[in-house]
Amino acid sequence: MHTEDELFKVRAMLWAEINGARAAERFWDKVNKHGLIRVEDLGPCWEWTGALSKGGYGNVTIKQKTMGTHTVSYAMHHPSLGSGEQVNHKCNFRGCVHPKHLYAGTKK
Repeated sequence: MHTEDELFKVRAMLWAEINGARAAERFWDKVNKHGLIRVEDLGPCWEWTGALSKGGYGNVTIKQKTMGTHTVSYAMHHPSLGSGEQVNHKCNFRGCVHPKHLYAGTKK
């Protein structure tokens, strides 16, 4: 679980690298935006094609810190997480980084 402060740090690291453009480009280059539709109302998952954890979550290393790709995607598109919240998937696919498929919630 990542705290609000950690998410802001990740956002800052992503966008600070070469004016933000290069880091974001490298991230999105590893995303297949034409993935399977797992929940009809949500549309296709954006599947991470890079490194995966043993649990099936996408991983990316930013400034020598390994982060879940769903957490990084959420941090790029949302202002913060509340206390005790984590990033969850509406689509139930751990490799999805589609910002519309992600939400802040508690452990299920």
